[in-house]
Amino acid sequence: MKKLIVCLVSAALALGCVLAQADEETVNIYVNDQPVVITDAADKIPLGVVVGEGSTMVRARVVTEALGCTVTWDEATQGVVIANDTIWFAMKIGSKDVYDAAGNKYELPEAPILYNDEITMMPVRFISEQMGLPVEWDQTTGTVFVNSEASFKNVENSPLYHKTQFDEKLAQIKQLNETGDYYGAQSVINSTTQDELSAAQTLEPTALGEFYVQKGVTERNVALMAAGQPNDIEAELLKTREYLDNAEALYNKGLYYEAESALGQFYTMKTTPALMDEYQQLLDDIRTQIDKLPYDTLKDIEKVIESGDYYGAHARITAFLSQTNLTDDLRKEAEGLKEDIEQSIKNYERSQQVVGYRYVTNVSHGVNFHQTADEKSQVLATVPYGTRVDYVEMADDFARVKYNNMYGYIMNFYLTQIQPPTQASAMRYIDADGVSIMGQPKDGAKAETPVPKDAAVGLIEVSVNGYARIDYNGTQGYVLRTQLRENKE
Repeated sequence: MKKLIVCLVSAALALGCVLAQADEETVNIYVNDQPVVITDAADKIPLGVVVGEGSTMVRARVVTEALGCTVTWDEATQGVVIANDTIWFAMKIGSKDVYDAAGNKYELPEAPILYNDEITMMPVRFISEQMGLPVEWDQTTGTVFVNSEASFKNVENSPLYHKTQFDEKLAQIKQLNETGDYYGAQSVINSTTQDELSAAQTLEPTALGEFYVQKGVTERNVALMAAGQPNDIEAELLKTREYLDNAEALYNKGLYYEAESALGQFYTMKTTPALMDEYQQLLDDIRTQIDKLPYDTLKDIEKVIESGDYYGAHARITAFLSQTNLTDDLRKEAEGLKEDIEQSIKNYERSQQVVGYRYVTNVSHGVNFHQTADEKSQVLATVPYGTRVDYVEMADDFARVKYNNMYGYIMNFYLTQIQPPTQASAMRYIDADGVSIMGQPKDGAKAETPVPKDAAVGLIEVSVNGYARIDYNGTQGYVLRTQLRENKE
C-alpha cells in the first residue's frame, strides 16, 4: 500500500526544483534538548536555512533520524519518504504536496528542496507537529528547538547562544585587525568569555582556531606599536607606498604605459584602503594621458612636417597607422594627414628639380637668398651680382633657386635669364647736381655713393625703370638715365 502511494505521489507531482547553495540565513537545531552537530569537518552544508516567507528548512536525514525516523530517497522520482512506527509521509522535491499512509493530502508552507544538488531539506515544523512535538524558534541564535522546551527557555545560557556571541566578537576582531585598530581588537578579545570559547570549541572548532589566529595577530601588533615600530598595516602602507610613488614618478616623466604597469604591481599587493583613493586618481590620470597619446603623436608628426622633414613624417605616420587599436575617427584623421604628407613629398621633390638658370641682376652688390618665399624669412646667404643660380620654379614674387647646394628663394626682380655685363662698355657724364649711386634700379632704393656733376662714369648696361647701371671709380650701382649725358661739354 505504502509503495503504491509513493508511486501515485511521484506520478501526480510535477518535477520539482533543485536549490543551489545560496545566501539564505542558516539555522541551528536542538532536538530533545540536544544540539544537532555535524561531525564531518568536510561537510560544509548547513543544518538548515530560512527560505521563502520565513519557513525553516532542515536537513531531512540528520533531523528526522534524531527524531527516531527513517528517510528513504528515490533518485529517479526525486521522492522522499519519512517514517517511524507512528507516521509515514511521502513528499517530492519542488512540490508543496505531501501524502500520508492513508493517501490524505497536505500542503507544506514551502516545497522540499535539494540543497547544493545533494542534500534534501524539508519544513521542520510540519514533521515535528505531525509527531506531536513542540517547535520553537529563537531569532537571536537562529535556532530551531524541537521538543527542547528546557533548552529554549534557557537559551541565553546555551552553547548556541554563547556561540552566537562568539561569532559576533570574532567578526569584530577580524574587522578591527584588518583596519589596523589593534587596541580595539584587544579590547574585544579581552571581553570574550570562557563560556563563549567553550561553545566555539564544541560547536565549531575551526572558528575557535581562527579566533586564536586573530588573537595572535592582535598581540603581535600591539607589541610592535608598544616598541615604537610600524604595525602590519603601517608596514604594508609603506611597502605599497613605494609602488605608488614609483608609478607616479614614471607618470611625471611621461612614461604612461610604464606607469600603468607599475600600478598593476601596486594592485597585486593587499589592497590598502588608505591609498586606494590616491591609486584610483593616479590610474584615472594615466589612462587619460594614454587616451591622449595617439593625438599627441599626430601633433608631433605635424611639427615634423612643419620642419620640412617630410620623409621622417611619412615614416612615423605609416608606423602609427600600423596599430590595430586605433578608433575609426583617429584612423581617419591619421590617413588624412598621411595624404597631406605624401602631397608635400611630391611638391618637395618637384621643388628640387632644376629646370634652368638665372643670373642675379638689379642690385649693386648682392641679393638676399631667403629660406622661404618671404622677405622676412631667414637669409641663408647673399648672392653677388652677376652670379648664376640654378632655377627650380616660380613662387609668386619669388623664384626657388639652388645656390651653393642650398635651396632657397630670390625675388624675381633680381633675376634675369641673360647674363648681365659687369664691365663698362661706354663713357657717360653726370648731368645733374646731387646724384648718388642707388643700390637697386627703383624708386626708394638706398643711396649709396654720391657722384659730383660732370663726373665721368662707365656705362655698364641700360636697366629697368629708366635706370642705368654705372661704374664710378670701381663702385657700381644705378642712376636714372636722365641723369647722364653722352658728351663731356
